[in-house]
Order: sequence, then structure tokens, then C-alpha cells
Amino acid sequence: MKRFAYAAMVALALAFGWVLLTSQPAAASIPPPGRCGPGGILCDPGVCERYPWLCGTPTPAPAPAPACNEDVTKPTIYGFTYEPNYPVVVGQDLKRRGFIFRVKAKAGHDECGDPFDLTGIKVEISLSADSVNWILTDLAKRYPGARPLGYAIQDRKVTINGSEGNVRMHVLPYDPGVYLIQITARQSNGMKKKRTFRVPVYLLEGTLIEP
Repeated sequence: MKRFAYAAMVALALAFGWVLLTSQPAAASIPPPGRCGPGGILCDPGVCERYPWLCGTPTPAPAPAPACNEDVTKPTIYGFTYEPNYPVVVGQDLKRRGFIFRVKAKAGHDECGDPFDLTGIKVEISLSADSVNWILTDLAKRYPGARPLGYAIQDRKVTINGSEGNVRMHVLPYDPGVYLIQITARQSNGMKKKRTFRVPVYLLEGTLIEP
């Protein structure tokens, strides 16, 4: 009986050793750590599938990033204000105040909601076509030879910080009428947005210009 038990134990040990030896992969075939558990001879996909208790708990693969499906947006232009409330032509204003306007711009975002950079803000000022016609007809009847004289820029400041920008401009208007302030904002993907604002300028005699 003792000889039989001893022989059985030897056979069992040899069999278990054969499993370990045949399960050992070549060094080049050992996968990177984290695929199926601790490294070493037991970190083999085949062994881990058959004997998971030898390899420990597998490290889960990272979840794929969600697809980005938001709409790409253009810049926005907002917050336009001007002062004073009733600008007067500088030729009739001893203080030559003209008017100061401010406006803001903000870049849009990409498919994932990340903002673009704001790359430029362009300002264009003109007297409306109806105002020019009013000067050449109605105003010229009261003031012979009246014609559009234009405007001057007293001060200009455009600042851009990442996706946001601000404009402050001091304008000296020589003509009464409605001045058109066109703002164009451009962002880093090439998309742009335009908006036009209106600033009325008056004569001291109280004539309201509504071209």
C-alpha cells in the first residue's frame, strides 16, 4: 500500500510539472503586462483562459471614446453699445466727442464642443446710402454745397484672447446720418460671421435723421 501511494504521488507531480513546462511560452510571445494578469510563465492567453485562478483578474480594456457629433458653429458677435445716446457731428460740438462704440466676439466650437481660437476681428464704418442721398438733396437745399465729409478714428483698440475678443473704437463723425458699423469675426477653422450695427448722428438744430 505504501509503495502504491508513493508511486501515485510521483505520477501526479510529474503530470503537474509537465503542464507547467508545456504551458511556458517563448519570451517573445509573452504579451505586455495588463492583458491577462501578472507577468511570468503563467501570463499566457491560453493558460489564463483554462486556469483563470492562476492569472488573477484581467485588466479591462479602456472604453472607446464617445463619437463627437455636435454641430460646428460660427463665431458670434454680441454686446454692441455706443455712447453718448445722441451723438452730434463734431463740427457742431465744441468738445468734439463724437461717439464711442464697443462690441464683443466669441469663436464657435468643433464637433466635440471644444472652442476654436478667434483669429481676427475686422471693423468697417460707412455712412448709409440713404443718409448720403439725404445730404445731397434735402440738406443741400438748406445748406448749398453740402456733401458727405466722412469721419475720423480718434482711437481704436482690438483685443483677442483665445476664443474671445473685444473692440473699442472712438469715431469722430463729420456728417449727420446713420453710420453702419460692420463687424467681421473669423475663427481658426476659417469660418467667419458678419453683423452690422447702426449709430445715428444728429445736428444740433434738433433734426432727427431717419433715412
